[in-house]
Amino acid sequence: MLGCVENGDEELALELFDRMQMQEGLLNARTLVPALMACASLAVTHKWRKEACLERGAALHSLAVQLGFVSDVYVGSTLVDMYASCGRLDRAREVFEKMRQRDAVSWTTMIQGCIDNEEGEMALQLFRRMSSCEDGVLPDGSTYVAVLTACAGLAAREVGFQCSYEDPGKLVKLQSLQKGMEIHRQALKSGYSSDFFVASSLVVMYAKCGSMADARAIFDRLPHYDAVCWTALILGYAESDEAELALELFWCMQRELGCLPSSRTFVTALVACTGLAAKDQAQQIDGKLVKVSCLDKGMAIHCEAATFGWDCDVFVASSLVDVYGKCGSVLDARLTFDRMPRHDTVLWTAMIQACGENGEDEAAVELFHCMATRGLLPNARTSVAVLSSIASLAARKEEDCRGAAQALQVDRKIVGMDYLERVMSIHSRCRDVDFIMENTLIDAYSKCGSVMDARKVFDRMESHDVVSWNALILGLVDNGEAELATELFARMTQNESSPAAADTRTFAAVLTACSSLAALETGKLVHARVCRLGVECEPYVSNCLVGLYSRCGSISDAEELFGSISDRKNAVAWSALLAGYSSQGTCEKVFSLLEGMRKEGLQADGVALLGVLSVCSHAGLVEKGKDYFAAMLPKYGAVPELKHYHCMIDMLGRANLVSEAVAMVEAMPYRATAMTWTIVLAACHKWNNHAAGNAAFQALVKLEPENASAYLMMANIYTQPPGS
Repeated sequence: MLGCVENGDEELALELFDRMQMQEGLLNARTLVPALMACASLAVTHKWRKEACLERGAALHSLAVQLGFVSDVYVGSTLVDMYASCGRLDRAREVFEKMRQRDAVSWTTMIQGCIDNEEGEMALQLFRRMSSCEDGVLPDGSTYVAVLTACAGLAAREVGFQCSYEDPGKLVKLQSLQKGMEIHRQALKSGYSSDFFVASSLVVMYAKCGSMADARAIFDRLPHYDAVCWTALILGYAESDEAELALELFWCMQRELGCLPSSRTFVTALVACTGLAAKDQAQQIDGKLVKVSCLDKGMAIHCEAATFGWDCDVFVASSLVDVYGKCGSVLDARLTFDRMPRHDTVLWTAMIQACGENGEDEAAVELFHCMATRGLLPNARTSVAVLSSIASLAARKEEDCRGAAQALQVDRKIVGMDYLERVMSIHSRCRDVDFIMENTLIDAYSKCGSVMDARKVFDRMESHDVVSWNALILGLVDNGEAELATELFARMTQNESSPAAADTRTFAAVLTACSSLAALETGKLVHARVCRLGVECEPYVSNCLVGLYSRCGSISDAEELFGSISDRKNAVAWSALLAGYSSQGTCEKVFSLLEGMRKEGLQADGVALLGVLSVCSHAGLVEKGKDYFAAMLPKYGAVPELKHYHCMIDMLGRANLVSEAVAMVEAMPYRATAMTWTIVLAACHKWNNHAAGNAAFQALVKLEPENASAYLMMANIYTQPPGS
């Protein structure tokens, strides 16, 4: 029976036990041990059979009680292991506490059971009891390995503390580190610190706690190395923002004779590669942004994994897809994905994320639906990934009027109904909605135009972090609820020392809200708070401050702020100042700023060019406006949007070039909206153009039958003779 269990044939072990049980006099305490081991092993390897394993194990427990074998220390220890493996830690603890005799194996089994059921604190409490010689039994090497594993598990869930402000990437898990160091001291006193497995566990523990100096010191003293030690150290450096050193160690390991890397080693190296991708500078290749240096490193690791046959491991493949996605190569990610013989939820999620991160949101949504047709259930990360892609698609719906989503006018807000229904559908199927999911839902609902649903999610949350507040404030701003956004900001910042203290994104959002409301005084109060926190030089914030003062007509303040920006290679700040001068009709200053951008090596964006077209329109500089509009794409690389066409149509209408304005409406690559025809009708009203006015009126009332201003303008056109 033991031979069967050790070779993975637990079913046969249990069959043998049943046959043995039929013969009288053969059962003893030791024969129950392999049967219980078989139940425990099946529960771990076949999680869906845990209930059946628990039922069979409980029956064996009853048999042990009936035959009086339960007092045997080996039977008791195996019962503890069986119940813990089946997820019944309470039953395991009950058996353990009733044991008349406990040895180091019993204690270690109970401690390991706590760890396997994610009860690290309970494991440490038991270790302290054991260390106090409650049974006259002291911890051995296996006990120290188990309890150090518990410490590492607690560190993984602990929020890191930034010990050095010079190196913000290094976070230390102080509570877990203190506990681990105490265990290390006990291991030193008892002489187990030199044990290879204990020392390896110390490397893992210190690495997980963020104390890489301690981890490296122990690693360097080891007499030899295995894959576990190397992997722990590599992962420790990767998680401590030292990805370059992590990859150096990975390649050093490859040169170590007799030390074969495991699949986890490759996953760890790829985690380091992902960390590098966050810092790597992207290059434009065939119209796509690719992080070439990091991509080369990822491909080298991929080749090495293939050499050892680990490239078909689902965890390695998922990590490869993630790295390729982070480096901007969706093609390599898809090739890796397609080559896999088996796909699990993690791999599908990695592929969906790779598409979403590279702007291929339609492909991400399509993959999500494809995954569902294969019968795979999404996890929380899958749902977050696809919701982010839907949110991105919804955010672009106004920029691309030819998109697939159908828009519906509701309470003066444009709601992308197709996208909103998708978000609601995914939300309704989510079983465990965690903190990240809630924040993503707020963002997705906001981008789909349903601030009401976003607010419902926000209000149901037990607590809010800065991401939650930012998502809702930005959502309110984007949906024209600027006043509500400022009220929410006031609520958020009542306590500046709270965990949800405003960051640069919060200030950027509320300053944008103040700009849209032209609330200069409120904006000045926010500016004062920004200065107190010392973030006025952050690009997002400084750009929004320039925009605020420009929009509110305080050009001198805007100019002063603009002059204080150290990074003049900032097209957003230039555009904000240019828009301010444009709103005041100062043509010379607008053209001067546009020329200044060119001299600074900056490409004018759509916002800046809209300001230029607007000032040309109001100044009657039609030919100049036409020239700038014609040069948008070839000279400035800016694709004319609907708002640019509206500006040009308004310019032509103001200059009594109504026929040209109508021709532009018919030729533009966007579907004419109610706003488009309102601009044309206003021009016809100004110049009493009956024919064009009638055509514009008919088109407008077809889109908005109850538009009272359309009827009023048309009535005024007909009260005067044509051309008067």
